[in-house]
Amino acid sequence: MTDVVTCVKPSATACLTPEVYQQAAFWLPVCPVHLIADRDTLVLAPPDALELSLAQAQELADAFNRHFEQAGYQLVVVSELCWFLGSSHAWKTQFPSLAEAVSMNLRDAWQKGKDAAVWRKLLNETQMLWFVHAVNQGLEGQGKLVINGFWSLEKKPWWQFWR
Repeated sequence: MTDVVTCVKPSATACLTPEVYQQAAFWLPVCPVHLIADRDTLVLAPPDALELSLAQAQELADAFNRHFEQAGYQLVVVSELCWFLGSSHAWKTQFPSLAEAVSMNLRDAWQKGKDAAVWRKLLNETQMLWFVHAVNQGLEGQGKLVINGFWSLEKKPWWQFWR
């Protein structure tokens, strides 16, 4: 399993081939996560608790890419816990870093910015898509945490900073 710390400041140009890099105007490094919802809280399980193989990560990304192709989103898997989310447009959105998000109630500190509602919609739709995916069904059957979202690896107010 890849240590999340090694993916804290990845560069899209260093991690993605030139052919892939050119497929989206903006890239954001993200980590697959398990979101835990309770009555009035939403928290992230620590990423090191995830037991996801590279092949499983790629299967989830492939499903995401098929589903969101028309919307202009693309997930690229670099390692089990280090992915890039590509978009055809820049979003005005701020995120708590992954390290901050693990230790906070996300309902109180959800993403902020002009496009925060669109980001939440993307995450909600991703949760529904992956809920029935064979990878998550297998993980759940083995008593492992399912992957039901992704989170920005670092605080960034604008996606184009990663370009």
